[in-house]
Amino acid sequence: MSFQGLRVLALESRRAEEMATLIAKQGGEPFVAPSMREVPLDQHEEAFQFADRLLNNEFDAVILLTGVGTRLLWKSLLTRHPEAALKTALQRLTIIVRGPKPSAAIREIGLVPNVQIPEPNTWRELLTVMRDRPETRLALQEYGKSNTDLIQGLEALGKPVTPVRIYAWDLPEDTAPLRQAAAKLIAGDFDVVLLTTSTQIVNLMKIAEEEGISKQLVEALQSAFIGSIGPTTSETLEEYGLKADFEPSHPKMGLLVNETAAAVLQNRDRKEAGATPHQAIMKRLSPVSSSPLNFHLDHYDGPLDLLLDLIRRQQIDIRDIPIATITSQYLAYLDQAREMDLDIGAEFVFMAATLIHIKSRLLLPVDPALQKEGETTEDPREELVQRLLEHQRFKDAAEMLQQKRIIEENVWSNPQMKHFISEDEDPGLAVSLFDLIKAFGEVLERARTRPVYEVRDEEISIGDMVRHVRSLLDATKKDKPLFILRVMEEQRSRRAMICLFLAVLEMVKSQSVVILQADLFGEIALAKGERFEETTTIEEEYK
Repeated sequence: MSFQGLRVLALESRRAEEMATLIAKQGGEPFVAPSMREVPLDQHEEAFQFADRLLNNEFDAVILLTGVGTRLLWKSLLTRHPEAALKTALQRLTIIVRGPKPSAAIREIGLVPNVQIPEPNTWRELLTVMRDRPETRLALQEYGKSNTDLIQGLEALGKPVTPVRIYAWDLPEDTAPLRQAAAKLIAGDFDVVLLTTSTQIVNLMKIAEEEGISKQLVEALQSAFIGSIGPTTSETLEEYGLKADFEPSHPKMGLLVNETAAAVLQNRDRKEAGATPHQAIMKRLSPVSSSPLNFHLDHYDGPLDLLLDLIRRQQIDIRDIPIATITSQYLAYLDQAREMDLDIGAEFVFMAATLIHIKSRLLLPVDPALQKEGETTEDPREELVQRLLEHQRFKDAAEMLQQKRIIEENVWSNPQMKHFISEDEDPGLAVSLFDLIKAFGEVLERARTRPVYEVRDEEISIGDMVRHVRSLLDATKKDKPLFILRVMEEQRSRRAMICLFLAVLEMVKSQSVVILQADLFGEIALAKGERFEETTTIEEEYK
């Protein structure tokens, strides 16, 4: 699984160095152009107004969309109000988190979310969940671009929304790398483009509009392989007439890089007819499926393999497993296996008992004493999550080694090619003296069938041919080759050919000319050597 030297553009800002390292580890040639900066609003009035209304019991629920925004909102509120009062007010509300990142942020504060939106964590899933929720007065923590579709959708459900915008996105202070990235994209210098947030493509297009190259940029992106972190970013691409070629199994930066590299390796169809070798980038065979789970009773090496497969098929965050759902599906697999008389090992039964035990612990109410003291209860899923993550690391390592073995078995290299390679900057192929003698013999052989002309008083010397070759090289343009065999065939007698051949040998010996060959078994050409201006010495010797 590797980019195999493909040129990869990433627009990551906050974790630019980490992104470049990940791409390089996957065999890609990274170019990271920071595309945005997170600028705190000068006045946090929305946040402070939210705090006042929160303390006055004016909300039924708060919706947290991002982890970074949640943390910043909390820090802002602490500048005006006591921590204990804010926690007490939030505990009276229904805390709804869009995904694992805001969930982790609110747990850091010492609070536990009441509702978590299922993956892929877009505003559509959020609307679906809120349709059946009783809460009506909502506060919505926003971060970056305001989601008008979400706000309008919630209000259409009869749930008034108070947006709390704590951050705004802007172009980076130094836009030179981003402008360079746009120019290089149009020049066809990138094969793969990786996007980790929708704002990256918005700011890239903003730069293109300033430069007057937006149309050319869209056309260039259509020829590249685009890896999108998730549905929200993919939807933003569609607004510009673009389509994401790949989405990772989970919206994580590391998975985006690694799984995009795997997709590039596995799918060999060209994105466009007539694309260059570097543009022969492959489209994913099918998008990540979000359809209901289908059992095929595959063979699993152990219960952890089965659990990982259940989690992957439904795009569940491995760190936030819905135990009830997974337990029921795990037991359904065991039931079907028994019906088909498949042997079920003791470790599968033990895992089933473990899942039921975890499920029962999650059903127990939280100890009120712990909530009052501000302590967080231990997540009973944590041990299982760590086992799954460790198992996943070993599986990934095994798959990587297997891919390397397959690649190495299907790669053939000729160790003798090093003898044909020159050390010059633009070497072509090195040609030996024996190659020239052999080619000259072939010319003489062809000359036997040519008509013989009788020329009297012909006086041709090696010196004459040295002057002839010198004049031809002077008349030849620097980027045009002088094919010596064609010059030999133009001679009308064997004596002239022999003199020309000897003249070339003398000029090669004195380093006045060099012999080159552009391709293996191609025509032999002459070029000026280091001592080309000293050819008059040879002419004097053969007068």
